[in-house]
Amino acid sequence: MLLDLFASECEGRRISVTTLCIASSVPSTTALQWIAILVSNGFVEREDDPDDKRRAHVSLTPKGRAAMIEYLRNYLGVETPSP
Repeated sequence: MLLDLFASECEGRRISVTTLCIASSVPSTTALQWIAILVSNGFVEREDDPDDKRRAHVSLTPKGRAAMIEYLRNYLGVETPSP
């Protein structure tokens, strides 16, 4: 989920809760539980769609973005430049 949100942010796309649930390839109830956990831990935030009250979007918080950048740096073996 976090990687999907990170990639969509890099592409300038918004992700709905429904789209994120489908992309996670797990049952919707499981995906919704994970979204709630990520929200409660401050990695993502939900925002209601002002044009469609049935839909909400999910996005990374600054904490979630920083965690993904750190994860990708470690995964790819990229050193963080020293100041």
